[in-house]
Amino acid sequence: MGTPIERLAVFSNLRPPFHVLLRRNITGLVTDEVILAPPGNPIPGQPDSLAFGIGFSAVTIPAGFGFLDGSPRRYFERLVQITLTHADRNNNLIVTETNDWHVEGMVNWWDENTPESVDVLVTPGVAVSLFWMGL
Repeated sequence: MGTPIERLAVFSNLRPPFHVLLRRNITGLVTDEVILAPPGNPIPGQPDSLAFGIGFSAVTIPAGFGFLDGSPRRYFERLVQITLTHADRNNNLIVTETNDWHVEGMVNWWDENTPESVDVLVTPGVAVSLFWMGL
């Protein structure tokens, strides 16, 4: 069932060290809104494995967005909004986290256990590729 670090991560929901995580690309470009169910297979190394976060890479950003130079470059307009939804014991859905990303190439890590859904809203004119970070 994986290495001791992977087993600990699965049972305690702690994000493992970066050097054991894998980037798993999500097929296709996203240009509007998509609601995804994160992979939650509790057996590390198996297909559709456990995710600890979702990230994005910007493919298209309109020239009119404007930006501040830096590392990373900060855009004046929001590129992506990522919202996490969890279920309580009675299966009521609760929005637990919302982040507006103005920089590209970021990863949104879960603060809690794997969410029920991840809502990714891409600003009009922007196109991104998405990926899971996990085991």
